[in-house]
Parts: sequence; C-alpha cells; structure tokens
Amino acid sequence: MVKLILPDHLITDIEPHLPSDIDVVEVDSEGNLDGDVSDAEVYVNGFYLKTSTLDKVLTAAPKLRWQQSPSAAVNHILTPNFLQKDIILHARFM
Repeated sequence: MVKLILPDHLITDIEPHLPSDIDVVEVDSEGNLDGDVSDAEVYVNGFYLKTSTLDKVLTAAPKLRWQQSPSAAVNHILTPNFLQKDIILHARFM
C-alpha cells in the first residue's frame, strides 16, 4: 500500500479519485499531520507552501520519494533540508 500526504484543502477534490490501495494522510497549512507518515512515499503540496510546513513533512516522512507541486515555481521547495533528500520533485501547473 502506498501512503500519500495531501494538503487539507485538496482532500475533497483528490481523494475520491484515488485507488482503494492508497492510504491518505492529511496535512494542514502549518504542517500538522492527521496520521503517521513515517512510511509515506508521496507528498502532494498545495499552492502557497510554507517552508516551515515542508520541513515538518520532510522530518516526519523519511521515506518520502516523490513530491508533486501544482506550481511551476519551485524555488521555495529547494531548501537545504529538501536538497539533502533523495526526492523526485515534479512541478506541473494544475
């Protein structure tokens, strides 16, 4: 089973379209998670991602391998903490 971290404001739009074998954990704009993400592999961030939120997610999800951004501008994601990880960053305007 794949675990996916989704921002709270996108849950209602995305979760109904996901396969049943995807486990979703919600994150709010401050980086508070509603479940364990220690084995999460994918993080879909929302618009206006705060660096502090990203750092909280990266710390809580050491197995993260893919980050999906809805924004073409990703300079705010390329923090020292992010760059130390082996994470694929995919940016596409939705």
